[in-house]
Amino acid sequence: MRSLPSGAMVGRRRLCGPMVGRNTDVRVIGGDMSDATERAPSLVADRYRLDERIGSGPMGEVWRGYDTRADWVVAVKVLGAKAAGPATREVLKQHAQAVARVIHPNVAMVLDVGDHDGAPFLVMEFLTGLSLGEELAARGPLPIVEVCDLIGQAAAGLDAAHRAGVVHGQVDPDSFRRAGSGVLKAVGFGMDGKEPPVRDERYVAPERVAGQAAQAPGDLYALGSVCYELLCGHPPAAPASSA
Repeated sequence: MRSLPSGAMVGRRRLCGPMVGRNTDVRVIGGDMSDATERAPSLVADRYRLDERIGSGPMGEVWRGYDTRADWVVAVKVLGAKAAGPATREVLKQHAQAVARVIHPNVAMVLDVGDHDGAPFLVMEFLTGLSLGEELAARGPLPIVEVCDLIGQAAAGLDAAHRAGVVHGQVDPDSFRRAGSGVLKAVGFGMDGKEPPVRDERYVAPERVAGQAAQAPGDLYALGSVCYELLCGHPPAAPASSA
């Protein structure tokens, strides 16, 4: 596999973090993501090979993949074709395209957006570092100076997204992950729709718990909860619903 230096350009985008060795274990998706099985080599959109499933949720799965044209490792997030109807899938695809226009050092870059066998997919830079949630579990509460730096980077990434009209809506410690260089990047945009479900009320603004739409101030409220957890080792109590 061709080796790229950290910070190499991908077209007009910059791919951060070191490359990861190729994995010869090949899995493919098609239709319902829960039925993904190991098969003969196949590609998403005739380009992206799925090597290892690294995350899953109600809407689909995230894979460590390999871009056979550009010759580097990527992250591929795919919505299961049976997880939603055509109208919902189109909304998710449009939202992913909006996320792809957010270019900032503290936001994980979207390299490609498309459709494979009726399922929208999102290709992102592959980050090799830990998420803040993983780092907190390994180290416990972090020093104040370090937390200030991390929250500053996280806020810069969210601000760039908000300026582009993109709301995260599900900010928690695992919404931020380090690149190989140590830079913190916001992740998790793009495939949960313009109105993402409430995932963990401990990080959600009271108005969201009450049923209001996700908005940029709610992301900042959640970031404050993340800051609290990084300093204290646990999140603040979930807000009471006003419904």
